[in-house]
Amino acid sequence: MSVAKKDQVFPIKSVAISDAALAKLIAAGLRTDYGDSTSAIKVIGLKTGASLRAIKNWYSGKNTPSSSHLLTLARSSPSILQIVLEQIGGADLRDAFALLNISEKKNFFGKPRQITEKNFRIDVEVSARIGKNLNQRQLWFLTRLRQGEQLKSSAIAAEWQVTDRSARADVAEMVRLDLIRFQGAKKAGVYVLI
Repeated sequence: MSVAKKDQVFPIKSVAISDAALAKLIAAGLRTDYGDSTSAIKVIGLKTGASLRAIKNWYSGKNTPSSSHLLTLARSSPSILQIVLEQIGGADLRDAFALLNISEKKNFFGKPRQITEKNFRIDVEVSARIGKNLNQRQLWFLTRLRQGEQLKSSAIAAEWQVTDRSARADVAEMVRLDLIRFQGAKKAGVYVLI
């Protein structure tokens, strides 16, 4: 069917980005949010479930993440979310989400590097006697377990930017208080609520 002379024709404006350019943007975004350390690759692996080799390729800008990994990254990385929003709707879409964020008093573009009790909702039932002995990291961990997530002690270290030793001590105290228990194999197991 041909277009009549009186029909309105909309100009096609291509803003598609090449895979190589997208890979470089994602690499820069990952470095912005997670830094250049090797532990950053492991943290991303825990969050996305991707292989470490794939994540190294994302970091170097050789490959782009698959769509499922890209969406998972967008959920946990403010820079990647911004890249995705700019690619699907331009800066206008990103700015609209920023305005929505301001009006709802929520942090849409990701969580801050340092978490405090003001940044998450504690949704776990513990007795007052036990609750007063738990720190913010432990309450955060219990809340995430209650939400159905499968976590190891390394999740505390990654999220709160503390040493693995501190994270293991937090988890050991919760095990001692009979709040959680380890389930599964030594390397592949996770903590669950009791």
